[in-house]
Amino acid sequence: MKFTDHRANAELAYHVLEAMHAFQRSSLEGNHITMESTFKPDEDLYYGTDIMKNSS
Repeated sequence: MKFTDHRANAELAYHVLEAMHAFQRSSLEGNHITMESTFKPDEDLYYGTDIMKNSS
């Protein structure tokens, strides 16, 4: 049996958590917050849409 990473993996969860924390900090401090984490979505996530075509 072959195991692959799930779309909702730890990397995505950390990125979402950092974004939520940045929203709160930005609201409290009145500043823009630069996120440190990055996340590259799986191309299959957008299968059948033109979202990825416009992001490059």
